[in-house]
Amino acid sequence: MEELLIPAPLAEIDPDRQDLSYPALVSRRFAGTFPVDEWGFDRDLALLLAPFANLLPRPRVLDAARVPEVGPALVITDRWVAPPWRMVLAALLAGATGRPVRFAGVPDVAPFGPLLRRLGGVPGNLHDLRSLLRSGEVVVSSCGFDPRRPFGVGRPPEAVLAVAMSMGAPVVPAGVASCLPGQLSEVTLREPVRTEGASAPGTVEQLVVRLAERWGALSA
Repeated sequence: MEELLIPAPLAEIDPDRQDLSYPALVSRRFAGTFPVDEWGFDRDLALLLAPFANLLPRPRVLDAARVPEVGPALVITDRWVAPPWRMVLAALLAGATGRPVRFAGVPDVAPFGPLLRRLGGVPGNLHDLRSLLRSGEVVVSSCGFDPRRPFGVGRPPEAVLAVAMSMGAPVVPAGVASCLPGQLSEVTLREPVRTEGASAPGTVEQLVVRLAERWGALSA
């Protein structure tokens, strides 16, 4: 079978056909031809910086295959995770699944907000989350911080879960082992909770109960 040659213009507009080698990534930076999507994600920049992530403590991620191969999904950690560590988790999941993974809840202030957007982050805006899930993206979010239980299960983000339910996106519970509040040392993904079909929870409260069962603790 003859090799199919892709014309250069088509390769430029189709991200799946672009050359992702390090020299090509650097070349596109100098040429100013790197792609940035409508949410501000600069995939080339994320790939260029990926090797430097090895210099950071790398939490272990177990059962990353529970993230769906295609279609939208919302990954929710059972404890509050600071946005920089959500970025690390998103990068690890992206490497394990071969899919871009976004992380929600970045501060929408300069200089951190614009930089984190370039690396796949979005503010905690429900409209952005709805648009991402409608477009079939994977998004990482977390429970809220509970000062009464800094190392325990946090407050479930009911508004975020409601958006996932309205989009029919499965919710993937992630159990987090924390060494400090907001940080993480190990993440275990649990069986996704389907939000469509006869067995799907009918309300956000029922979804919270399903997630709590998978986390192995009551979310209070």
